[in-house]
Amino acid sequence: MNLEMIVRTIQLIIAPAVMITACCIFTNGLLGHYAAIGERLRITVRERVDLLRLREKEVANISGMVATGRLADIDFQVPSLLRHHLLVRNALAVRSLP
Repeated sequence: MNLEMIVRTIQLIIAPAVMITACCIFTNGLLGHYAAIGERLRITVRERVDLLRLREKEVANISGMVATGRLADIDFQVPSLLRHHLLVRNALAVRSLP
């Protein structure tokens, strides 16, 4: 065996391992992003429920007006968070075609 053949053999052995490692790192990043979006979605919806309860109790108060404004913000944010959550889920759930 000459040196060129040894180098080519090592490259053939290492290339799949490097590719698999890179894919695992990328997938781990997507999973972290997916978890962060899901957690933010849960926190936002929980805040919405709490604000709805607060608004029922204090209608004519300043905090009731603030709650109403925040509810409008949350109603605007939740569809966007759901869409991002779906996109990341689809990126993680892609299967190879037969």
